[in-house]
Amino acid sequence: MKSLGFIVLNPESNPIALRTTVRTISSHFPECSTLCVVGKNAAEIPENKRYAETVQGGNTITAMMDTGLETSKTDWCMMVLAGTFLRNTSLKKFEYFQRGDKDILYPVVDKIYAFDEASINGLVLPRKAYKEVGKFGDNNHSIQLVKMLWGLQALNKGYKFKALIGARLV
Repeated sequence: MKSLGFIVLNPESNPIALRTTVRTISSHFPECSTLCVVGKNAAEIPENKRYAETVQGGNTITAMMDTGLETSKTDWCMMVLAGTFLRNTSLKKFEYFQRGDKDILYPVVDKIYAFDEASINGLVLPRKAYKEVGKFGDNNHSIQLVKMLWGLQALNKGYKFKALIGARLV
């Protein structure tokens, strides 16, 4: 995978959870950048900035994803929730199945294969897809509906969704 950056979504603005995730990223993937996105009403921003570059997102997870994708400087972005522990093998399946710039990869968790129902933790997509398809949006609809509508637009633009078994992040 070309330049990969981790976008750590920290909706509760929990610096302890962020520290755990950033430490595993920096020890296993030192060549990758890390960006933390906190919620709009976050109070612990200075504490979060001690561990990673931190930006303030919107009120919803999808708005935080939008902020992270807009702010990231890498070609590929992996969404990770704060508190996630990454293993040194966490990227192997993603690297193996990523064939082109039109691939969007996500892990299968608890036998959920559909993109709209899948976990955001471990979603890997090119920033180019975000630029071509558009924002996820900052609305209070269900995250499944927002992901389904975004996914349909991505399919119309020629993107392929790949569900990866055994790529779950802990």
